[in-house]
Amino acid sequence: MAGLARVPLIGLVGAGVDYNRASQLRAKMAAAADAAVLTAAKMSGRSEGERRTAADASFAANLGIDASLVRVRGQLTCLGDHGWRYSATVEYTYGLVKMLPGASNTASLDVVAEAAPGGNTLEVAVVLDATVSMAADMGTLRLAARDLVNSLFDSAGNTRV
Repeated sequence: MAGLARVPLIGLVGAGVDYNRASQLRAKMAAAADAAVLTAAKMSGRSEGERRTAADASFAANLGIDASLVRVRGQLTCLGDHGWRYSATVEYTYGLVKMLPGASNTASLDVVAEAAPGGNTLEVAVVLDATVSMAADMGTLRLAARDLVNSLFDSAGNTRV
């Protein structure tokens, strides 16, 4: 009985190890896809072909695994004014599960990442030291704060304070 119980037990342990490896690979893929789509989105003024090449290179570099172990397919899609989408599929070959009778040898792992353009707004927070130690320099502090605000308003094309 103990001998017969070993076969399914070893199979279950192998499935757990393979599932863990596949989950770790999928997490790395998600991070690599995020980097790839951000790379493409940052390349304003470049052709779609240049963006694809850069996105694929970024994905491969961030995935950081031996290309002979997996087969990777990545695709960059322009969403028009809504940004970019990078989707990738990796064919993962099981190490231990494939030894079980009737088990599949590979799994397809898919991820999708999108980058949308942000707004043209800027939010600035200024913290001023109004403690007793600044009492003698309060006038200078006010002038410096006003100059900063005016500089920001001038660069945005707004009216000065």
